[in-house]
Amino acid sequence: MSDITETTMAKVKSANIKKPVRRLRRLSLVVMVSIPVIAILIFISLWQLWITDSEPQNVLAKAMAAAESITSFRATSRSSLVFPPDEFRLESECEFVFPDRVHLKITMEGQLNEYIIIGDMCYFLASNKIVLASMAPFFEVPSKLTTQKELESAIELQQLPDEAIDGQICFHYKGIDETDMETMVELWIGRDDYLVREIIRTAQGDTSEPRITRYYDFNEPIIVEAPKTESGDLLLGWKVVHIE
Repeated sequence: MSDITETTMAKVKSANIKKPVRRLRRLSLVVMVSIPVIAILIFISLWQLWITDSEPQNVLAKAMAAAESITSFRATSRSSLVFPPDEFRLESECEFVFPDRVHLKITMEGQLNEYIIIGDMCYFLASNKIVLASMAPFFEVPSKLTTQKELESAIELQQLPDEAIDGQICFHYKGIDETDMETMVELWIGRDDYLVREIIRTAQGDTSEPRITRYYDFNEPIIVEAPKTESGDLLLGWKVVHIE
């Protein structure tokens, strides 16, 4: 009887050990096969999501929406102004406070011209040799409206490799200006916030420099006030005109 018991128990122990091992091996095989499949599916899903989010029209739509939330910003711009046969190099600095306050400094041929626009009033510093007060509205002061117009007019966009602007990784696109088919447009739009960081406009076949506009300091506490003394008088050298 002892021999039978020992033999039986040995078989039982052998059966109890081997079956879980077989199940474990089958389970390990399933897991090993499943993990790569799941990883591939996750990768494909993320890739498709990235492709969809980076499509120019989707990014432009989000950039348009992001512009609506801007209350203030600063911008710098470089371009040239052509009065045949002469061409003048322009550099500008701009502070914009929603909805209609602008502080604009334009350097033209080494001469600084300063403007403060509040509503329909344009204050300008008249101490410079070159007075451009009557031309101030012509300069397309970078505002939310002008930026949105540039986004709307950009067509046939091609996506280029991402680039960093002021430390922000940006979508980078190149296309054509629908309102002027001879002008190429490049856009840099923040990946995280969809705010426009830079726009370059280049006229094909034109010898003038491209217009480069860079935007920064979004929604910072910027103050633009009329150049007046505490008593309400204009500061020395400043004049004011009404913009129609």
